Amino acid sequence: MKAFSQPSGPRMAQPLHQRSRRSALNVPLACATALAGAAAWIAGSAAYPHLTGAMPRPVLMALLFTLLFALTAAAIMAVGRAMGTFEGNLVTRRCSRPGTVGVLVAGGIALALLAALFEWVYELGVEAERHDPTSYVFVVDDSASMEGNDPGQSRFAAISTVLAEADGSFPFMVYRFSNEPHVLRDMAPASEGIPSMEGAHDGGTALKAALNRVLDDHDAGRWDGGAHPKVVLLSDGVPTDLPAFDTLSAEMRRFVQAGIGVSTVGLGEADDALMQRIARATGGVYVKSPDAAGLTQAMAAAAVFGADRDLLSARCNASPDALYAAMRVVFLFLLGALLGVLCAIAYGSHDAAPLILAASAVQALLGAVGMEVGVQALALPAELLWLALWVLLALTIALVPELAARMRQRGMRAPLGGSAPFISVRR
Repeated sequence: MKAFSQPSGPRMAQPLHQRSRRSALNVPLACATALAGAAAWIAGSAAYPHLTGAMPRPVLMALLFTLLFALTAAAIMAVGRAMGTFEGNLVTRRCSRPGTVGVLVAGGIALALLAALFEWVYELGVEAERHDPTSYVFVVDDSASMEGNDPGQSRFAAISTVLAEADGSFPFMVYRFSNEPHVLRDMAPASEGIPSMEGAHDGGTALKAALNRVLDDHDAGRWDGGAHPKVVLLSDGVPTDLPAFDTLSAEMRRFVQAGIGVSTVGLGEADDALMQRIARATGGVYVKSPDAAGLTQAMAAAAVFGADRDLLSARCNASPDALYAAMRVVFLFLLGALLGVLCAIAYGSHDAAPLILAASAVQALLGAVGMEVGVQALALPAELLWLALWVLLALTIALVPELAARMRQRGMRAPLGGSAPFISVRR
């Protein structure tokens, strides 16, 4: 009997459920979510300096993660609608976009509560780690711009006010700097008196040289400020001796290693970002004074107050430090993993979910470890590491299901609402 042979013509079309689910990387989705992470960072970093003193840190952390989630979810759903990749609600297994929005809102609330809880736990013990300063080192800008910003030399008069309530045995030291730093008063008890100090109002703003002079003098034994000396740095402009891409990381690391806290005061057009970075990295605070009238209060606040601790900034004096390092990595990883679950729900594709979840877990781990190592071991700017973390957490790596791709080619829309049944095709 003659064997049956397949027709030599084109193959018969297979039913949809028998076709392979070949997929392609969703590049628009990856770009949109990365941009969403960057946008969340821009908004968050702009608001952070103003909100840190206005609300508890756990509430602030909840708001920052909620903003990241909201922008990321909106980007995913916008791209999904445009490309027709949404296939259904992964939780209720119904083809309902309104139902997915409800699930995402509930997930966003859970993310915010978890961020607040983790931040609260991370802050435990911070009050016990704060130490009263054992000495002050005032480092005062005396550049030419100070003639316009502080013509009455309130910056030097403020030193007396800061020391008014200090014991006579409390030691302090004063540097002034313009093109180069100079010592106006050696480290000595306040009981020896406060000399008359006047600025010259000339030259540039050699801030880096001033910080290195303070450190070098300390290392050489020229001054000893006790167990917890505190530097109060005042400047009114952008440093003139800071090369491009120099973030003062080496200097900040030296201050931390020497156990010297640095609080900063910005007058007028000071480099707020740099001054805040110096303070956050060394356990100090940044105080802004728009004009000379507020200098006394600003310098007093900088001298007295110490920094809080949060998941997105440098950590000083934490004990045991290894415990807080592990806590930051674990907490950020868990928050990133939860955000990845919500991203998969917003995308609404069963086939794409495993890749989104796996990629999100890896990205969250990389971001968490990078934040910890970068700010603590390498003293890199916390703002840049925060940006990298936010982009990694928001970045959604997913595939475009073949069903949606073919529908787009035919000019059809993938099922987005309740008008079509939920389609799930197994490999």
